[in-house]
Amino acid sequence: MLRLSGRVRKILVAVLAGLVVIVAVGLAILPEIVRRVAVDQVPKLTGRVLALDDVDLNLFTGHLALKGVRILKQGVNERAIELERLDVRIGYLPFLFHTVRIKELSLVGMKASILRRGPTEFDFSDVLDRLKGRQAAARKESASSSKWTIQLDRVSLQRVAAVMHDATTSPGSDWRIDDLAIEARNLMIGEGARPGNLEAKLKLNGAPITAVADSLVIVPLAASARVTVDDFDLAPLPPYLASAPAAPRAGKVNAALALAMELAPTGLKRGTVKGGVALSGLEVLQTGRTDPFLIVPGLSVKINDADLVARAVTIGAIEVDGLSLRAVRDAQEKIDLVA
Repeated sequence: MLRLSGRVRKILVAVLAGLVVIVAVGLAILPEIVRRVAVDQVPKLTGRVLALDDVDLNLFTGHLALKGVRILKQGVNERAIELERLDVRIGYLPFLFHTVRIKELSLVGMKASILRRGPTEFDFSDVLDRLKGRQAAARKESASSSKWTIQLDRVSLQRVAAVMHDATTSPGSDWRIDDLAIEARNLMIGEGARPGNLEAKLKLNGAPITAVADSLVIVPLAASARVTVDDFDLAPLPPYLASAPAAPRAGKVNAALALAMELAPTGLKRGTVKGGVALSGLEVLQTGRTDPFLIVPGLSVKINDADLVARAVTIGAIEVDGLSLRAVRDAQEKIDLVA
């Protein structure tokens, strides 16, 4: 048996104690290092200034928390995104099997401000272009490597709000999303991905919208879902219909629909809609007129089947409650509604 002298034992104890102190100090300052690296690197990746109040990091449990996140818009002292807290928990063992397992992704208290500048251009479009360029480069570098699977056990978004100003309409339009909450489980990205499920609730310009997907595959996108809409106001739509001969001045939409869709690399592979849509208080104006030519207190449509690929719709029933239609025939015997 090997025996150590008292002097050697003291040296070993001192070395071990020193290592423990070094590791403890390293773990204590690691969150601050992560925070400083993020604040330094995010502007280089996105062109946006990042402020981050605090970082919690536990390597033993695989837990990372970001607190007080703020991302500024380009060139102005205005916040594009504010976030109270983001939590990520990962599992280490699946890495051995080429799987990234995110046990939980939780986002709480987010606010976003968006500006639409063109048909497909937003104030964050340059960020997406940067990320796409880096993603393409990363794909070329890893083309020969094994494919990985991403597994999302639980994704939760709570108290999310967004405001979008659309500068493409005249006058400009404002859209609000409030009280967005999403709960998703068992989502996967990669070969052999099994369907997960998702439930989302939000208010769009004050109108409650709910979507429940019992079967959801992210890539390629395939979903079966139920969507309900309560009292969505049509009043914001006229600026988007400036070139149309007529547009709604008032009216609210209620809908309960069952949707199924599947995307392919070439576009929509399958898309069907079933359910019912109801309109109340509908008033439609001709372009340039101030009085409605069509007033419908109530209208409901039952959709037996709508095939979005074939562009075919089968209507089960239409019910109209109190339709009022006004047409004018001028001195040249032209009826205004014909156009």
